Amino acid sequence: MAEGKARKRTNKRLAEEEKLQKAQTKQLQTAKALYNKKLKEERHVATAAKREERENEKAEKAASAAARKALQNTQKPIQTSQMGKFEASATITP
Repeated sequence: MAEGKARKRTNKRLAEEEKLQKAQTKQLQTAKALYNKKLKEERHVATAAKREERENEKAEKAASAAARKALQNTQKPIQTSQMGKFEASATITP
């Protein structure tokens, strides 16, 4: 009889320990899921920031190139045709 009671107490204690272990495992899994979600969100934010930075740099380069092109276009002399250049050089040199 005493042996049966001891076995029951042991089984009950083991069942409680197993239940506690399962609860701890579940809690750790939940914490891991939250942590992974947080990391994923941080990576998403960082990626979005880098993407926006690249887009801004690209826009700045395009604006700079457009400004440079506009400046070049305003500084270009009026070009004459090849025949006009020949005639101009013939009349200037004696």
